[in-house]
Amino acid sequence: MPKRALGGSKRLPDAVSIVGLGCSSFSTFFWSPEELQQSLSGSTKSRSVNDLDRNHPRVQEWIRTIHFALEQGITYLDTAPWYGHGTSEVVIGWALEAIEHFDRSFIQINTKVGRYEADPSIMFDFSREKTQKSIELSLQRMKCDYIDVLQLHDPEFAPTLDQLLEETIPVMLECRNAGRCKALGLTGYPLHVQHLVLQRSMEQFGENIWDQSLTYCH
Repeated sequence: MPKRALGGSKRLPDAVSIVGLGCSSFSTFFWSPEELQQSLSGSTKSRSVNDLDRNHPRVQEWIRTIHFALEQGITYLDTAPWYGHGTSEVVIGWALEAIEHFDRSFIQINTKVGRYEADPSIMFDFSREKTQKSIELSLQRMKCDYIDVLQLHDPEFAPTLDQLLEETIPVMLECRNAGRCKALGLTGYPLHVQHLVLQRSMEQFGENIWDQSLTYCH
């Protein structure tokens, strides 16, 4: 698989596969309520990501797919807590755990903060406390010591820009400074929102804050 630099920032990988693997489908993200219930072990009333059955046939298929992608030279995995409300990250952790003598530096993993639950009333949370907790949970689920690129997920849904500047982004910067992630990015739909977030955050934190920007459908 050919490789190229992920971007101009020195904090981004200088050699990543030109094809990445989006991991939203390696989760319960697209399952019906009936399929989701069947995938869970233990109590029939439980709906926690921690109850996902590792031996479920579809989960095993996801793990084999990730292994196949890595064997073909795909070294770039993209996920988020929003994908299956944590299950995508759990599956990635299981897949990496199953690789004998696994070299973490061989792959690059993106995950995100800001978007989480299916219930619209609690789908987004850009608070400082939730952002800190989300980063720790992502590391635990994926069984990783660090995240390659930590992205701000769909900032257009934040209650205010001030909350992003005062709570979410400072936690992301702290995470990078502490070595819990290597680079920072943001994702979203409207270009004008991305421009505003980039402009205001660079004015407040310096031009060196962001390493990556992803806009869907543009």
